[in-house]
Amino acid sequence: MSNRRKIDRAEQARRALSLTRRLAIFTLRVCGLLAAVAAVCGGGWAAIRWVTTTPRLAIVDFEISGNDRAREGEIRQLLGIAPGENLLLADLGSAHDRLLDHPWIREVSLERRFPQGVDIAVVERQPKALVDLGHLYLLDERGEAFKRAQPGDPLDLPVITGLPREDWSDKPEETRLRLDEALHALGAWAERERSRSLPVAEVHLDEGEGVTLYLGERGPAVKLGHGDFERKLDRLARVLAEVERRGERVELVRLDNRARPGWIAARLAEATGPERKTATP
Repeated sequence: MSNRRKIDRAEQARRALSLTRRLAIFTLRVCGLLAAVAAVCGGGWAAIRWVTTTPRLAIVDFEISGNDRAREGEIRQLLGIAPGENLLLADLGSAHDRLLDHPWIREVSLERRFPQGVDIAVVERQPKALVDLGHLYLLDERGEAFKRAQPGDPLDLPVITGLPREDWSDKPEETRLRLDEALHALGAWAERERSRSLPVAEVHLDEGEGVTLYLGERGPAVKLGHGDFERKLDRLARVLAEVERRGERVELVRLDNRARPGWIAARLAEATGPERKTATP
């Protein structure tokens, strides 16, 4: 055998040995990595088991804020989360949806407070009027009739009349627009100083004639028609001030003249003749 062949075989043996060493090193590294992953996974599962079962994360405190009409007991019942439940596993999403079923609750937010509390912030509806739909219902600031009026509810509110019960179910969008118009008129009058002595007792809605306000117990009926309530009510305030200065009482004020928006027709309580008409700027 020549020296050349001996050298080739020695080189092949060296290369084979080198490849075997590299494979052995690679295998050891893979095994080490797998062992590390297994350790981490095992530790991770142990950590998960701990945080979901430890009494240190058991709920013991519910902090409720923003509620007035919605009672704390009612909120706790709707919450559906019992003391002792794990803070991380408590289903706050479902609790949120259940709380919105309460008629007084418009908005609510829930947050986990570590280590053992849940914070519940409530935003309640603000009743602005009663609406007569066969029965009296509370109407909130967005024009939603959110519950039937019951003893204990705020009842010293203006009553909105003139809406047929069937329109509430058959014409919801049209009815909502009419209620928005009533709330707009109520809000505009509430901004006037005169509203303190003559609050709105009733708002009557008529599809053709629009909005009529009945002020106070013995105050006038005020026909506003549709729209431009701020300007109309400014003129009304001036008329009432003038009538009061004269020591008279007005029964009816019409501010709904479409042909002549600047005209006011007023009927005094003691007058027996036709309505008196004046023009104001």
